[in-house]
Amino acid sequence: METFSDLIKTGEFDLVRTLAVGVNLGGKFAEEICKRSGIKKNTKIEELSNSDIEKVFIEMSNFLELFEKKKFQPVLVKKDDELIDILSFEFKSYENVDFVSLRLGNSTYPDLDQDFVSKQPIRFV
Repeated sequence: METFSDLIKTGEFDLVRTLAVGVNLGGKFAEEICKRSGIKKNTKIEELSNSDIEKVFIEMSNFLELFEKKKFQPVLVKKDDELIDILSFEFKSYENVDFVSLRLGNSTYPDLDQDFVSKQPIRFV
């Protein structure tokens, strides 16, 4: 925790950019950790309390543990019936979207609408 705190405190940007670039999490994961910790992503580093940094550390650890323990529940993310992303599980940082669960098994995804997949190129917006 101390090393993480020192790393965060040396960030020159806001929280989300520090997590994305300084901690090397990338933007999508950094935004999710901010959302899960309840701290606004654009909070300047110098405005973070030690308690805030601890919350971020705990949420980051919990989030990354989902990957470590392979607790995947894949979902398509749709907005206005358009596919915008595919995630390992639902992210709280995605708002006003629909999550479509994918069942894993036999290398197929029975929940996918095969007509949709075969007729439309997958485009991320």
